Amino acid sequence: CVTRYELFELLKKSDVLIDQLIIGWYGLQSIEGVLSNNLVLCHMESDLVSFAAEGCPIIPVDSASLKAKLIEIIEGGELSFARSYDDDVEWVRSNHTIERNNAALLSAWAI
Repeated sequence: CVTRYELFELLKKSDVLIDQLIIGWYGLQSIEGVLSNNLVLCHMESDLVSFAAEGCPIIPVDSASLKAKLIEIIEGGELSFARSYDDDVEWVRSNHTIERNNAALLSAWAI
C-alpha cells in the first residue's frame, strides 16, 4: 500500500500504466496515468469504447491480449522518449473537467 504522494511519484517514473482489467471501463487511475505521460492500457468493454471521447489515448486491452499488446508497444517503439504526450494531456483537460463529469453523471441518471 502506498500513499497518494508515493503513487504520483511512481507514476512520474513510469512509462506504462496498466489499469483495470476486469471492470470494463477506465477510471481515475487511467486519467492520472495519462496526465503523468504514461501509455495507459485498460480493459474497456467493446460495446462501451464508442462512449469514450474522441481521441481517447487509453489503449484498450483485456487479460488475454495484454501480453501481446505490451510486446507490440515495446517492439514498435511506442515507448520512445521522443513521443509527445501533449495531445493526450489536452484530451484529459478537454474531456475530464468537473463540469463535464457532472453533466455526464446527471445525463446518465436522467436528471
